[in-house]
This record gives sequence, structure tokens and C-alpha cells, in this order.
Amino acid sequence: MNDTEQLPVSYTPDEAARILRVSRNTVDALRARGELGYWRVGRRVFITIEQLKAFIKNQSEGTCSNDTSDSLNTRIIGSARDRAVTNSTSRSMTADDVISVARHRARQILKKPSKF
Repeated sequence: MNDTEQLPVSYTPDEAARILRVSRNTVDALRARGELGYWRVGRRVFITIEQLKAFIKNQSEGTCSNDTSDSLNTRIIGSARDRAVTNSTSRSMTADDVISVARHRARQILKKPSKF
């Protein structure tokens, strides 16, 4: 290696967590999911500044546009007289259907786990 060639700046997962302002567990989870690149020397893990920049770039959301057209994720909820709710799949659900689904999901969340 000649004198003009520079090694990339590398950080430990703890340092990367401080830079990203997240916990060490979050950095480990991002690495496990393949969302954050890293390299190893033996058992030690390092994350380069380029890998951090690439992760941040992939996480960045675009600026808001002035487009007022409906997006695919927009739901239209009618007035009390019009009890239909339209979702992005173009199905109509009544307000009672929405309440029923919400109750069912709440019961699933709050249900005691079955014993093995």
C-alpha cells in the first residue's frame, strides 16, 4: 500500500449506534436483516463510514410533493350518513365491519397464550 492510499474509516457497532442515535440492539438487528453492511476481523465487527452513508441514503424519504392526487394508501372515510369506508383495494366496508375487525384484532392481541 502506498502513502496516498487511505483505509476507510471504520466504527464499532457501539460507535455506529451513537452516530445513528439508535441502540446497539438496533444496529445488530439491522446487520442481521442485511440492511446495514459490516465487515469482520475475527470476532470483531466494524462498519465503515461508506456503509453508514449507504444505510442513511436508503432510509431517506423524498421531499413532500405538491401532488394532491390520491395515493394508493389513501382511505376515504365518509360522513355519518354515508357509513361506507373505501380502502385501497376498492372494497367497501361498513363502519360496523371496521369496528368488528378492530375488535377481533384486539382480542387476538389480548388473548392469553395457550399452554403447551
